[in-house]
Amino acid sequence: MAARHLVLALGFLASFSACGNDDSTGPRPSTIPTGVTWKLNCIGSPSNDTCYDPNLDQPYTIRFEANGTVSGENACNTCGGTYFYVSATQVEIDWTCTEAACGTPPPWLGYGDAVGRTTSFALVDDGLVLTFADQGGEPLQLVHQRAE
Repeated sequence: MAARHLVLALGFLASFSACGNDDSTGPRPSTIPTGVTWKLNCIGSPSNDTCYDPNLDQPYTIRFEANGTVSGENACNTCGGTYFYVSATQVEIDWTCTEAACGTPPPWLGYGDAVGRTTSFALVDDGLVLTFADQGGEPLQLVHQRAE
């Protein structure tokens, strides 16, 4: 009887030692590559393949750093703040942008607000897709490519 308890106890302990194995081949959470400047390519809807260009004569960029900071450009305005992961595909971005007038005709300045409402992200074909809800609650996507 004591031998049986010993075998059960050893089996129980062995099951815990396998849980923390760093060589696991299971899925790992994805993260946004840091130190990369991402340039807005277009804005699209996850429900169809339409992706439109709001006015890409202006720079719309975002850059994530390993220390949890984020920076970017919203046309002629600069943006900065912090980010953190909620889950493997969800990120919260807390940033603000300067609000300078950018010329005539005025460019689209909604990029800063859209980034601030990001709910999830995906890395697709070496690009970064940030999904946010528009003011009506409909999901839209900011599709980025590497600027560097």
